[in-house]
Amino acid sequence: MENEKEKRKIEFWTESMTINEAIARYSPKNPFTKMVKVSVRCTYQAQRITSKPSTQGMNVYAIASCISSLLIEYGYIKAERQITKMEIEKLESERPGFVFFMQEVE
Repeated sequence: MENEKEKRKIEFWTESMTINEAIARYSPKNPFTKMVKVSVRCTYQAQRITSKPSTQGMNVYAIASCISSLLIEYGYIKAERQITKMEIEKLESERPGFVFFMQEVE
């Protein structure tokens, strides 16, 4: 049985930075050269214990466009066409923050 090669990935969570600051801070030494999938969760401050969907902040398409540009600017990828899937989620919760996950895909 052939072992599957480990896929390159970057993931982080932050509660004290903007999306721009976080992407800049965690930029890789070398850009990904393969296709990637990206998952982002933006959590806004709310006075409730359980999380619920949010209408705060930018529109989802604007967040996706911003992140695509930042991934190129900070050397995560070489071209936007490398992104094959992007999931954006906006929530309200007692713990605001930004969760980012990017992984190579076959």
